[in-house]
Amino acid sequence: MSNTPPNTPAEKWSAKNLDMRATAGCSYKQCKKEALITIVAYLIFAVFTIASCGIFGYGDISYTWGIPTWILLGIFVPTIALIIYLAVYLTKIYKD
Repeated sequence: MSNTPPNTPAEKWSAKNLDMRATAGCSYKQCKKEALITIVAYLIFAVFTIASCGIFGYGDISYTWGIPTWILLGIFVPTIALIIYLAVYLTKIYKD
């Protein structure tokens, strides 16, 4: 191959001209998988939080440790569970 600049878009954006690593495809797949798992975790959290606040937030309000039970079960517990899940997931499963 000569030192002339690439003429076609396919040559211009080829992996050889961009000096891309051979593992770039594997990296992309891993990132995509990790992003999907994180997004699914947040969606589950959001659905559970909205549903439980809707169910426990109406009617007779009971208190646990001075906090309305619907806030405790609908916001605090799921948030703590999500933080623990993502902390374990980030430290044990995510790759560099």
